Amino acid sequence: EFIACGTIDGTVVVYERNAPEAIRHFKAHEWEVTGIAISADGRRVATQSSDRYFALWEVDTGRQIQIRHGYAELTALVGDHDW
Repeated sequence: EFIACGTIDGTVVVYERNAPEAIRHFKAHEWEVTGIAISADGRRVATQSSDRYFALWEVDTGRQIQIRHGYAELTALVGDHDW
C-alpha cells in the first residue's frame, strides 16, 4: 500500500504506507500539484495541477503514462478502480 503527496514545486512523493522514507520522487508538473489519487491496485498515480494539466503515472518507475490539458484550472480529481 502506498501514500502519495504532491508539492508546491510540482513534485510527487510516494511512500510505502508504514515506511518513514519516500520510495519515489518525480517531477509531475511545472506548477503545484493540487490533486492526487492512487489506483486501487497501487500501480498508478493520477495528478492534477494549477498548470491545467492532469496526468497518469506509474508508481514503480515515475513514468508518465498519459497527460491531458484542461480548459480551466482543475479543482477536483476522482479515480475509478479500473484505471
